[in-house]
Order: sequence, then C-alpha cells, then structure tokens
Amino acid sequence: LPMRIVQFLSTIHTKPHSIYISRHGQSQYNVRGRLGGNPPLSEYGEEYALKLARFAEQTVCKDESGQEIPARLWTSSLQRTILTGRHIQHPVICNGTWRQMDNRVYRNLDEIFAGEYEGMTYEEIAKLEPLMENRPRESEL
Repeated sequence: LPMRIVQFLSTIHTKPHSIYISRHGQSQYNVRGRLGGNPPLSEYGEEYALKLARFAEQTVCKDESGQEIPARLWTSSLQRTILTGRHIQHPVICNGTWRQMDNRVYRNLDEIFAGEYEGMTYEEIAKLEPLMENRPRESEL
C-alpha cells in the first residue's frame, strides 16, 4: 500500500506539492484501550477534529502568501477518520472549478483488521494468549 500511494502521488502531479498526514482523533475504543473496531470519536477526539479543521483552513488550504490553493482530503472508510475530517470546510474556489478539501474515502487506508482480537483490550488478549502479554503495545511502538 505505501508504495502504491507514493507511486500515485509521484506520477499524477507534474509540479511539487505538500502532503499532510494526520492520525484520527481519539476514539471511544482508544479511551477504553480496545483494538480496532469502528467506534465514534471521544470528547477529546472531537476537540482534535475541530483543531484539525482550523489547521487545514489556515495552513493546508493556503500558500505562503495566504492565497487559497486547491487541496484534497483523504480518509479511510472508518467512522473515526471520517468524523475527524467532518469539520473541514469545502468552499468552492478556482472560479468555481474546485471544491476545496472534498473528501475521498479509500478502504485501502483502513487499519489492518485485528481478527479474533478485534474490540478486545490487551489484558483480555493476554488472558486468552499468555504469550502475547510481553509483546509491545501500540503506545510503545
């Protein structure tokens, strides 16, 4: 997947451009220490989404002189990523030819499915699989 994205980005555009990458806002599963799933954002995640929208409007969608430039928003198909981007505005610019930050949802950006551990905490997994107890947690990677 990373090579496909790099290949796409390097061949589709003929002039230099910036790429901004953000993680989704904190989800309700993040708060509970659960893996995967498709939960909505927590209160803190919603706060992050609002700050991301302000950042996008002030930084991503403008050049150094403050002029609006075309920008695109990509998210995975998971609820938490779409909710993280939902406050980003979509004004029409370039004499009506471009809808700013128009969201493109790509399933291939979804996180890897955790299989039978989906929705479980690390503690729950350790009870089922004692050998997993000593593996690094997401926050330690």
